[in-house]
Amino acid sequence: MIKQVAFRKTFLLLLFQLLLHNFIILQSLSRSTASAYISPNIIYKRILNIMSIEDSRLFPVPGIVQEDIQLKEKENRAERIQQQFQQQQQDLYQFQQQQQQQQQQTIIQNSPPKIPLKADSTALLIVDVQPEYWTHCPSVRKDFPKFEQNLKRTIDICRKQKAKIIWVRADYKYIHSPWLVQFDRLNGGNRPDTKSEIPCDPESEDFAWEDFATPEGDEIVIAKKSWNSASNTALMDVLKKEGIENVLVCGLITSVCVQHSAFSVFEAGYRTLLVEDSCGDRGMARHQAALTLYGNYMYEITSSKELEDENSGLQAEHPNWVTNAFFRTSNAP
Repeated sequence: MIKQVAFRKTFLLLLFQLLLHNFIILQSLSRSTASAYISPNIIYKRILNIMSIEDSRLFPVPGIVQEDIQLKEKENRAERIQQQFQQQQQDLYQFQQQQQQQQQQTIIQNSPPKIPLKADSTALLIVDVQPEYWTHCPSVRKDFPKFEQNLKRTIDICRKQKAKIIWVRADYKYIHSPWLVQFDRLNGGNRPDTKSEIPCDPESEDFAWEDFATPEGDEIVIAKKSWNSASNTALMDVLKKEGIENVLVCGLITSVCVQHSAFSVFEAGYRTLLVEDSCGDRGMARHQAALTLYGNYMYEITSSKELEDENSGLQAEHPNWVTNAFFRTSNAP
């Protein structure tokens, strides 16, 4: 009787190992098909069930099954770590959004009373809105998906109200932009979408405007050799000649050329307003940092929608009708 039990156990063990071995081979061949693959651990449990073996201790877990169990545990651990990382990233993003909203509210709360803008004494300064800083610059487009429509709204309202529109383009060359040498030393190779030399040659095949932002009619275009739109350019002469008192500044990049250009206008004594939603930067954090530092300190903050406001926005001048009664009243003793 004892020999029969031992023989039965040995026979079942051999049969078990044979079945498991064959199953694993078949599954290894089909592993490339994820839907058909069954792990060795699952095969092991199914064979125990098919053979009505209740006590799995009679048949120790084979090495390949142990490896499969360990691999699965590693995959589960890696998945948990990935989920934790994604949650942390989401929490960080939400925190940054809250910080940005708080900064915007602070700027709005500290804003001076709105003073209407007279279109005939207002100029719109559009800085560096060109393919090098928008179409070919994904780091800017990423955080400013509404830039195009906001800038277009700003341009449309200024054209409608007949404000002076001035376009400024980068014209960066080593021959007349000495700062490029130091810029390359500090940034060379660090930003794949940042170029050093950006020539401004309307006759070149590479010269282009953005479809949503292109000069029309007698609008002025100025090429600048540095970040400052007024440095060695005709900008100040144009503002003086046109009788400008207020300058709306917008464009790319908020913390660089837009900021430097706004400062030059402010320094010259003009009322300076930054059209916040018509600007963009290499990341929202940089954009917000510039506004937090200088908004309502150096320049006022406005938006494309605020410019449309009939009471505090950009207002066109209307003819003053004068009657004989006006003169009789004004000349009365």
